[in-house]
Amino acid sequence: MNTRAHTPGPWVNSPGSGDAIISTNHDAIQAEIDRGGPFTKEALEDYGGYVIAESVAPNNKALIKAAPEMLTACKAMRAAINAYRDTDISTMAFFGLLCEGETLVNAAIAKVEGE
Repeated sequence: MNTRAHTPGPWVNSPGSGDAIISTNHDAIQAEIDRGGPFTKEALEDYGGYVIAESVAPNNKALIKAAPEMLTACKAMRAAINAYRDTDISTMAFFGLLCEGETLVNAAIAKVEGE
């Protein structure tokens, strides 16, 4: 299984650049600075966080910002499906996993659609 890490959320609009989307996860920002990443502290201060995407069309912003939540929702649904394959799981336990996944999916969709 791929364990590639992505920049953790939350991903939000940059207060310093109207067209950029940033991560405000301070641990991720510091880790990027510590490993000598492409952004300096000054650049991070200009944008207000670690830049995820720049020059984003307004109609794509909500979708990009919801990416961390969508990944979490997909992983929850995958866990439910994998649990179903396990013959030892009860119907109620499986239903509980599905409901948890559905809640995450609905929240991610609502974030994208502005609900």
